[in-house]
Amino acid sequence: MVTTQATVNRLLEVARGADATAVALVQPILPPERPIDWLGAMVKGGRVQYVEGHSRDCTYRLCGMYAFSPPALPAIQDNPGVMTQVPVGGMPPMEAEMAQSVQTLLDEGKEVLAAEVEGYLVDMDKPWHILEANRRVLDEMSRSLLESQVHPTARIHDGAEIKGFVVLGEGSEIGNRVVLEGNVFIGKHTRVVNGAIVGNAVAIGDHTRVSDYCLIGAYSVVGNRCIVGHGAELEGVMFDGAYLYHYCEISGVVGQSVDIGAATVCGT
Repeated sequence: MVTTQATVNRLLEVARGADATAVALVQPILPPERPIDWLGAMVKGGRVQYVEGHSRDCTYRLCGMYAFSPPALPAIQDNPGVMTQVPVGGMPPMEAEMAQSVQTLLDEGKEVLAAEVEGYLVDMDKPWHILEANRRVLDEMSRSLLESQVHPTARIHDGAEIKGFVVLGEGSEIGNRVVLEGNVFIGKHTRVVNGAIVGNAVAIGDHTRVSDYCLIGAYSVVGNRCIVGHGAELEGVMFDGAYLYHYCEISGVVGQSVDIGAATVCGT
């Protein structure tokens, strides 16, 4: 999962400040999300009343982060290896869920408190969650950046158009005719040169080249040792070592060391 430090701190604060057997991290289920898609929790007055897999009624989802006190250990050790707390038609997969141990504690009359997510939490379950998580983190990073941070060995050409703040690492370069549309984070020994256009809240890794009038969309991530070259367009996430060498348009997730050929168009 990807979440804020404030969320982790909140869980720990609730755990330290109470004498409960367990604390569960929860998040309200808001449209377009549906309770039936999650391990749910019914929460009242800051306490978990019950949990249920693929519930039709729960208003919160369990986030998979818990704090347990020593008395909870038997319920964890005796986990049946399957989520039995499901409605008719729930059909749980044959795999252990900590949520079932939480329900066991509740069945035994133990107190389980609820700590609510602060900010965002993305469950990294599906491929598109990579995009959501990166967007959330980049948005937080961008809003927190209040001034440029340029390494003494980095260079910025006078002909570059920079509309926000920039973090520019050791030995990196922003060249002539480059346009940075907002706050941008650039790693070490990376070249952003020759008319590259980079959107707001973009992160570019180390030893990477972004060049030759390519376009990087807002809230995108380009990994280490990547190339985004002539006329290439990206909106999404590129893992390390991937190439968009020239003349292509990609929206989505580009895996490690993938090479996208010329005239390739792919969107999600």
